[in-house]
Amino acid sequence: MDTPQPREVSVVDGDDTSSIVSFEDIPPRSRPRYRHSPHMASMPRVCPKTEILKIDGKVPDVLHVVKYLGWQNNVIECRQSPVAFKHVPPYGFNGDINLVVDDDATGDEKPVLEIITKVLPRSRSPIPIHRRSRGPRDQEDRPITEAFENIDYRYDNLYPDEGQDPEVPGPEISRPFMIIHSDHLINALKAVVAYYPYVSFDGKPVKINAPYRVLYHHRQELARYKDNQPLAHDPDYAATTSKHIDVLLKFLDDNLGDEIRREEERHQLATPRATFDLFWLLLKPGDVFYAKRYDIWTPYVISSVTMGQGHNNSCDVYNINCWMLESNGTKVNRFMFSYNLSPWLGEQAIGSLSIIPAAFWPEDLEAQGGMTMKEKNIALGKLYWELLKRPTYMDYEGLLVNSGPSNRQCRGPTGFMCGRVICDAPGFDTFYNQGPDNMRGGRYHRIPVYNETAPPSKDHLPKDLPRCGCDACMANRPSYSTESPYHGFEDLDPTQDSPPDSDLFYLVCSKTMPGFLLGD
Repeated sequence: MDTPQPREVSVVDGDDTSSIVSFEDIPPRSRPRYRHSPHMASMPRVCPKTEILKIDGKVPDVLHVVKYLGWQNNVIECRQSPVAFKHVPPYGFNGDINLVVDDDATGDEKPVLEIITKVLPRSRSPIPIHRRSRGPRDQEDRPITEAFENIDYRYDNLYPDEGQDPEVPGPEISRPFMIIHSDHLINALKAVVAYYPYVSFDGKPVKINAPYRVLYHHRQELARYKDNQPLAHDPDYAATTSKHIDVLLKFLDDNLGDEIRREEERHQLATPRATFDLFWLLLKPGDVFYAKRYDIWTPYVISSVTMGQGHNNSCDVYNINCWMLESNGTKVNRFMFSYNLSPWLGEQAIGSLSIIPAAFWPEDLEAQGGMTMKEKNIALGKLYWELLKRPTYMDYEGLLVNSGPSNRQCRGPTGFMCGRVICDAPGFDTFYNQGPDNMRGGRYHRIPVYNETAPPSKDHLPKDLPRCGCDACMANRPSYSTESPYHGFEDLDPTQDSPPDSDLFYLVCSKTMPGFLLGD
């Protein structure tokens, strides 16, 4: 079959809010000014619907669309092609382009994927960002170790949503979006995406922003699913699903395949390295990374990743929302945290970053007591759970955590100690404010109140494994267990409940235990 050539159809369209997607790396260009004229006044207010391009009577599997928007955000012209546009042609310019309009095109048929570019008349004037307040936290709950802090949280962050862009002064050409029209492909994604907060495949069509992180993160899962579909799929359904998965995988490879292969080669070096632009490949929700908390390298589970704004008004800052498990004094729950990762030039050793994916942790067996970092943290997590069951008197020789924002303000003794302690989380929660440091008030200065952005809202943790959403699969529910790896992670009373049989549970348990230091 011949490779399709760039062929376009140019149509005039009315208001259209259903299409959403655009291209990267397209140079902006100036737009002509428009003046009202008798001719324009005579134009109909309702324009015909866009006809879908067909090649040899068939809608292409991937349809690239450029939509030119008017001053009122209505679509005034639309161009379509079966291959990506190298350059966006100026509005109203046809030149030597072979325009193709299929008279039989009714618009009922849809491509598997639709990639749309929206071209604005010109750069818009700055529009203030309207932030949606998170409001108060879902529950008045906090990790027990937050007793060390004195923070006044501000609830002013945007919700992390890959499908929503903040309202900022727009460029002339918007950033890319993908629309997935195929039910078969949507159901396949439902079957392989186990945990990806704020990304939904329940609606139709499904909209995904560039750089399509959720799709790149699940390329291997989709490839395996293609050849291992549920038995409930009949041959025709399975064949169509397989074909549409191939369409998506080919698009992803054409889009960023070469860049990702070079990045993965950097990951395989003796000292693994990464570039900032593609570091998101290592930040898949559900994966574990290490970051410092109280000056201790602590494991967290990634919840979501967004691009935030840096101190120099740069938008190239990764904002990583994550969670860990800790006692609130009575029960073990998930608590959300957020870390920022600033950009760097060129390549950087992954092990030197402030955010280190667990798979790339630079092991130091001597410093880790002869264990890997994962083994060490699992062992500490099991000890943490045991200490939560009952007040425990013990001799302790080791470090006390440095508390306070950025470890600059410490409340209570810090550093190395050797002596007797009582580990008692409920008691600590009750009697902490009656300690001698608070009673005397002079030995340790009361730390000031810090204004900090509140932790992210707690995401939904799936209790079941993902499933295909087709009618046949929904009618044939499996008899075997479909519990997700996160089942039983929340609302646990250590004095009554049994922990889940999961290394991940212990891995991300807190490694900081509140206690009382006994005097001589």
